[in-house]
Amino acid sequence: AKALLQNIVRDINDINSGFHFNERMRVDQEIPCCCAVCKVTEPPMYFKRSDLDNAEQAGKPVYCLKSFELIPVQQILDGVFPAEEGAMGKSKKPALDKTHLKNLLKTNELEQALAYIEDFDESAAILLSARITAIRKATNMGLASPEEQSRIRLQCIKTVLDWMEER
Repeated sequence: AKALLQNIVRDINDINSGFHFNERMRVDQEIPCCCAVCKVTEPPMYFKRSDLDNAEQAGKPVYCLKSFELIPVQQILDGVFPAEEGAMGKSKKPALDKTHLKNLLKTNELEQALAYIEDFDESAAILLSARITAIRKATNMGLASPEEQSRIRLQCIKTVLDWMEER
C-alpha cells in the first residue's frame, strides 16, 4: 500500500509540475500526521508540505494538535515518500546555482542552460529544447529566417530567466 501511495503522489507531483502556478493559483499538498492518536482518529491532523519542508530545513520536529506531541518530520514523510526524498517530495538535489545559469545565458549557451535546468524542471527544459530544435531545423530548411531564430532564442532565454526567478 505504501508503494502504491508513493507512486500516486509521484504521479500527481509530475502533473502539477507541468503547470506554472501563480500566487492566486497554487497547490498545497497536505500530509497526514502519523502519531498514535492520528492513526486511529478520523480525520487525522494534516501538515502542509511547505511547513514540513521548513521544519526539515530547520532540523525541528512538528507539533501535532491532536496528540500534543512533537513528531519528527522524517517520520511523517516516511509514510508517504521514499526515505531519499525530502519534504518537497523530490529527490534531494543540489540547490539551483542562479549565477551559473545566468552566466550560461549571458554567453549565449542556451542549450547548456537548458541541460542544466533539466535536473530541476525536466518538462520545461524539454519543451524549450524542442522549440529551439524546431526553429533551428526550420531555419536550416529555409522555412524561417535567421531573425526569427534569434527572436525565438531570445524568447526562450526570457522564459528561462522568468523560470529562474520563480525559484
